[in-house]
Amino acid sequence: MFKAKVNKSFTKSFNTSDVKKTDLTLITNNKLLLRHQSKNFEIDLIESNFNTKTYHLKINGNSYAVELEDELAINIAKMGFSMNNSKKINSITSPMPGLILNINVKEGQEVKSGDVLLVLEAMKMENSIISPKDGIVKLVSVKKGLTVEKNEHLIELS
Repeated sequence: MFKAKVNKSFTKSFNTSDVKKTDLTLITNNKLLLRHQSKNFEIDLIESNFNTKTYHLKINGNSYAVELEDELAINIAKMGFSMNNSKKINSITSPMPGLILNINVKEGQEVKSGDVLLVLEAMKMENSIISPKDGIVKLVSVKKGLTVEKNEHLIELS
């Protein structure tokens, strides 16, 4: 089970079989074609944040802010808890294999929760890796242009 909240007002629930029925084709790095009920929809990925599961899309020229929730997040919310327990995380690791496109911080720099630390290209999409907390960059373990594996150490915060 998944939920997509669009423009903070409309919520749509869907499951894995719904996703499998979707005819989605990658056209370019940030452009997709969705075929649904004999209609085509051009999707431009303007911005994505893998950690917060938020996306800014343009579909047939209209802008949409999309927030995704997976089954775990939905169940945790039903129990009255929050997924926002990442405040204690000091070690930032790669969520997937990819290429480091940009590093926005340097050692000794102060960062705030939500600041973009670096940009990782994975599956032809740019993913912003954000700071889970306020802190100071203790160590940057990667360089621009470097390929990283899933769970590889990227940045250490204090």
